[in-house]
Amino acid sequence: MNMNLLDWTILAALLAFLVTVLLGSRKFVRSSADFLAAGRLGGRYLLSISAGMSGVGAVTIIAAFEMNYAAGFSPVWWGFITGIIGIISALSGWVLYRFRETRALTLAQFLEMRYSRKFRIFAGILAWISGVANYGIFPAVSVRFFTYFCGIPSHWDLGFITLPTFPLLVMLVLALGVWFATSGGQIAIMVTDFIQGMFCNVVFLVLLIFLFCVFNKEMLISTLVSLSGTSGKSLVDPFQSNSIRDFNPWFFIINTVAAFYSVGAWLGSQGFQVAAKSPHEQKMAGLLGTWRAIAQNMLFLFIPICALVVMNHVEFIPLSDQVHHVLDSVENPQLRDQLVVPVVLLKLLPAGLIGLFAAVMFAAMLSTDNTYMHSWGSIMVQDIIMPLRGRPFAPETHMKLLKLSIVFVGVVAFFISNFYRQTQYIYLYCNITGAIFMGGAGSVIIGGLYWKKGSTLGAWSALTTGSVLAVGNIVLCSWLPAWFRNAEGRPLINEQWGFGISIAGAIGVYILVSLLERFVKHEPDFNLDEMLHRNRYADSESAHPVSGIRALGFTEEFTTGDKFIFFAGLGWTILWFIVGVALAVLEYAGYMDATRWASFWIWYVIVGAVIGAITTVIFLIGGTRDMIELYHDLRNARRDVHDDGWVEHH
Repeated sequence: MNMNLLDWTILAALLAFLVTVLLGSRKFVRSSADFLAAGRLGGRYLLSISAGMSGVGAVTIIAAFEMNYAAGFSPVWWGFITGIIGIISALSGWVLYRFRETRALTLAQFLEMRYSRKFRIFAGILAWISGVANYGIFPAVSVRFFTYFCGIPSHWDLGFITLPTFPLLVMLVLALGVWFATSGGQIAIMVTDFIQGMFCNVVFLVLLIFLFCVFNKEMLISTLVSLSGTSGKSLVDPFQSNSIRDFNPWFFIINTVAAFYSVGAWLGSQGFQVAAKSPHEQKMAGLLGTWRAIAQNMLFLFIPICALVVMNHVEFIPLSDQVHHVLDSVENPQLRDQLVVPVVLLKLLPAGLIGLFAAVMFAAMLSTDNTYMHSWGSIMVQDIIMPLRGRPFAPETHMKLLKLSIVFVGVVAFFISNFYRQTQYIYLYCNITGAIFMGGAGSVIIGGLYWKKGSTLGAWSALTTGSVLAVGNIVLCSWLPAWFRNAEGRPLINEQWGFGISIAGAIGVYILVSLLERFVKHEPDFNLDEMLHRNRYADSESAHPVSGIRALGFTEEFTTGDKFIFFAGLGWTILWFIVGVALAVLEYAGYMDATRWASFWIWYVIVGAVIGAITTVIFLIGGTRDMIELYHDLRNARRDVHDDGWVEHH
């Protein structure tokens, strides 16, 4: 075992605290809306932290380590340039604001309202297949991390029987996620994810301080410069990164387009999309996300950079030899890439910090496991079984089915984790499996919320096109026939390009088929006002939509504090956008060499760590207040047993 008593005690203490909170949350689940959406009573800070943590699984951390170890600081510059798109999306409430106006409990419920019940079922099936395939490798990646990081033996000898450790640990991890997801539903998930998120942010800052004490600026810069000598493969200059495998500029361009296109489409954490008190609180939670992630992003970036120093600087040769000794025993090259940074941390961190990092990975794993299983299990019942049945279930039966469906997701994930052999980077795998649904879903959602001519046939065609193109890429990349290989023996069109092609194909098909149906068949335009409860369809619960420039920022709901958050988030993003543009100008003016780039990035991490410390305190205070208010509101809320996601057609 690589962890001592102190390390295991830290991990056990975190689990014990989370279990205590879980057990205390169970009594508040009194209806389907509580189980699915936490009664729609979430506050902005609680939502921002918990929703963010639900997307930061152990697999996400490993994926970030993979990418940043391979690409260095280059991805950050792309974040500067594309970040302005994200803030505009959040400020305007792009997709999410109108989605909340529909009062749908899930995305597929909206799809039934906008298109048809049969299309809802079809979309639900595709979303479930895409989501479970995407989630399927998460337990495997998590278990492999803990196996190597904690030094868990690969098998156990019980007399004449030898039991492999891997499937047993996968089963244990999934059982824990199922227990958290079924015991308290979205209420327990939101609260425990918030606690885990704040714990992780504090540990992130502690680890950053430790790393800055071990690695001085000169050591970092000299190593990065020495590794950036090959043309097109610089780890510090984003304009010299074209030759970096898979994580070149096109990867980030496609990601940017996909992020704007698929807002609200990914349902891995769909419970958070409907858990806010109001559309305004949902918007504010999105704005706060700019600040929530600063500390974690700095750590996910800086740890791989420190690992590069360990593996390449002469001062760390004894340590790098130990890392190579561990990695040489790993046969799968993709798994070996995943383990480089964790094994460096294992050899670098002292006792106590090893336990804290293990606890962070455990918290990240659990937060994503319970959220994903809750989401995909809920989608199976809400968007497939119940519409196929044609009528809602009794409340008790409904709750039992939701829990059984979560268990079923765990069973499917168990088999995927044990039998699928991963051969690509985690981010590429996640993007292409996600494209099975998201490739066409963005067209269907955006068209359904904003375009009155979007038709049901157009939605069927777009979703089918996106999924067929994505599955085709998966098959070709796995089968890899000779005509589909490049000179290096890798896919001619990798998974990221497959994602982009599925999006482009779906957009074109949605527009073309919808126009044909409206104009050739003379189908009437869809009544968006009725679906969004606007104009003559407005009632006492209706939000007051705005138009023009006000839609990008202030509405009548903005308080003075909200305006401060608005300007702070906008200013922060614009600042780094300007910095990114300035760096590009200096690069083309010939001023920015590898040393200046490396020096800039080190200062960027230092500034981010300071800002991250400040925002962590703010989120701790605001999130704790929201959590107390959530329990108070749940205790006094009146439940509607018919609020179960069923769409009644008149």
